[in-house]
Amino acid sequence: TIEVELMNNNLGLKNFLGVAGMDINSISGKFTIVGTTPAAIGVSLSGTLPNFLREMGVNPGTQFTTAIEFGTTGLTLGMSVGSQADGSADIFNIQNMLSARYLAFSYSTTGSTIGGVDYPEGFAIAFDGKFGGVPVVVNGVVSFLPLDINIDFSIGAFSLGGFEFEETLGTFVR
Repeated sequence: TIEVELMNNNLGLKNFLGVAGMDINSISGKFTIVGTTPAAIGVSLSGTLPNFLREMGVNPGTQFTTAIEFGTTGLTLGMSVGSQADGSADIFNIQNMLSARYLAFSYSTTGSTIGGVDYPEGFAIAFDGKFGGVPVVVNGVVSFLPLDINIDFSIGAFSLGGFEFEETLGTFVR
């Protein structure tokens, strides 16, 4: 098996396709050959979300990455928005009841790495945000053949009905 991936991390396409604020900062292209046969092709783009999403409460300048790979080796689709880095801005904040600084979703039939991002086999989800001001982080993967569930979570300290709850960390595995 031969995999070749070409990346440009300084693309600098401002207002891509004429959409204000939608900047494409990096692109990667990947192809895989198994034996002498082309087996898969993949593309990944990273940049900032367009300004018109501000009307839906999305913070202007929010980072995104999207990827697709398909071929005889399987299918991978992935999308992430925001950043988990300390101090990163929220993607959205709905009246301090629900906010998120990072969201990611992917589906992969075999697992893949595209543009330096690992996409695990199965359905994957990641969330880093707050519910009612309480920090919540969830990272999980669900695979179906065989059924395999692995979800890690953390919930910050909070009080409810006069009770104080400390930070909770957990894992759900099947």
